[in-house]
Amino acid sequence: MLKITVDTSILPKNIFSLHDQHFYDIIIQVTGSEGIVDLLKAQGINNISAFLLTSDIFEILTWDADEFIDLQKRCSIELRNNTFMIRPGLKANIEYLRELFTKKNEEYAKELKHKQQQQQHRFSLSPITTDLSLTSTSTSVRRDHRDYQ
Repeated sequence: MLKITVDTSILPKNIFSLHDQHFYDIIIQVTGSEGIVDLLKAQGINNISAFLLTSDIFEILTWDADEFIDLQKRCSIELRNNTFMIRPGLKANIEYLRELFTKKNEEYAKELKHKQQQQQHRFSLSPITTDLSLTSTSTSVRRDHRDYQ
């Protein structure tokens, strides 16, 4: 299989917080495919984590359920022997998304690890000081009394 270059800069920085329509908008922006969005929606895959944790996005197309007949027709090609083959472009787009999201996830994990190391380093360098002494300030008021007779 050909290894392609994956540029994660095409994804927004907040990709891990996007879900539902915002997530699907990114899918359409990256792949141009409404079919992929339909496939993901049918399975309740509405964010990058659910996408990455779903091992076979196309498994749903093998289910013998009336609910998915239209989806199967949109995402597959029916062969003469009454079997279905997933559209090659759709499959390629899912593979690309998996690579793109996996790489973005790895970059994010490295970034988090680096931030944690920086915080630990800062905490180990800064001395902890506690000042338990209480300072009390006394205010004296001087009054002058003059007796006017």
